[in-house]
Amino acid sequence: MELTNRRGKVIFALESAQTVLQLVTAAHKAGKSLRGAYLSGADLRGAYLSGAVLSGGLEGVPLVPAIHAAVYEAASKPNALDMQRWHTCDTTNCRAGWVVALAGPAGRALEWAMGTPTAAAVIYMRSDPKLQRIPDFYGTNEAALEDMKHLAEQESQPPVR
Repeated sequence: MELTNRRGKVIFALESAQTVLQLVTAAHKAGKSLRGAYLSGADLRGAYLSGAVLSGGLEGVPLVPAIHAAVYEAASKPNALDMQRWHTCDTTNCRAGWVVALAGPAGRALEWAMGTPTAAAVIYMRSDPKLQRIPDFYGTNEAALEDMKHLAEQESQPPVR
């Protein structure tokens, strides 16, 4: 299995890798930068991850406590959300940009290595192990805020017994 950039140049390869997660984890352990990796074929939107064993796969990924409330609080301020741009300044980001920013220096390092959407996706996965889907990073401001609010409200509810 190989990871390539948009021009088709191989960034990292591992014959024994069966999944993108295995490949990315091996590249990380080998100290390889995945900046510029072309992951369009690795779309995880809608993937059902409940019960998935990712032991060690999210090692080193930063944890954002109460991630949904934190992202909604940051993005719902006036002029704080711009889904058309990743980062425009310290106070305006897209949804994925806010996830990376809230994860601090470790989030920025992960973003540098994997790109903004992939970094945000794994931060979401690490911060909410029960997450059933990776949020949409390409929708409208209105749809993103509505989904952020919904997830924040769900997160604040006590578990059903």
